[in-house]
Amino acid sequence: GPILPMLSVSTVEDAINFILDREKPLAVYVFSNDSQLMEKVSTETSSGGMVVNDLMIHYAVPLLLMKPATSMLLVRELHGENVSMLVSHA
Repeated sequence: GPILPMLSVSTVEDAINFILDREKPLAVYVFSNDSQLMEKVSTETSSGGMVVNDLMIHYAVPLLLMKPATSMLLVRELHGENVSMLVSHA
């Protein structure tokens, strides 16, 4: 299967610059409890989809794979029972 590069950076600015210096990535995964950092990455980068504090949501929810450009907007709007219904394909 494909190789998933895991990169360590010193600052969020280094991470954003790394993303901006290359072709648009299929996905950006952010792991943080800092809402300002998450918003900064979301607004200053562009990718097929952005996921915060999760790895499997793109795999678990086929709708996100079909419409990656709207993935972040969709995930932001879904909470609790709504996510459970989407993931279970109910």
